[in-house]
Amino acid sequence: MNITHMIGVLLALCVVGCASNGNKANESNEQMLTAAGFHLYIPKNPQEETNLKAMAQRKVFFMDKAVKPTYLYADDAECDCVYVGGQAEFERFEKLVQQKQAADAVMYQA
Repeated sequence: MNITHMIGVLLALCVVGCASNGNKANESNEQMLTAAGFHLYIPKNPQEETNLKAMAQRKVFFMDKAVKPTYLYADDAECDCVYVGGQAEFERFEKLVQQKQAADAVMYQA
């Protein structure tokens, strides 16, 4: 394991360790989305609220009707918000998820 990979694993461990009480998996996802560059969007009117409630919740999904590649993560229950990112942000998020999974595996082996 090279030093860059170790640093990534340690950072992922910090993200996992910093999650407080409540829904730790969701908090961790939202921290990773923010770290990956996703932007937080809060609905501004009743129609946007309705749209938020109709979206798949707490999972990243591709918005196929957008002009350019757009990924969304809706969370109606906790933050009443949507995280929005493009292709680059999604790829960074996927890398963070992989690093977290590797860190979790190391933690469970210890």
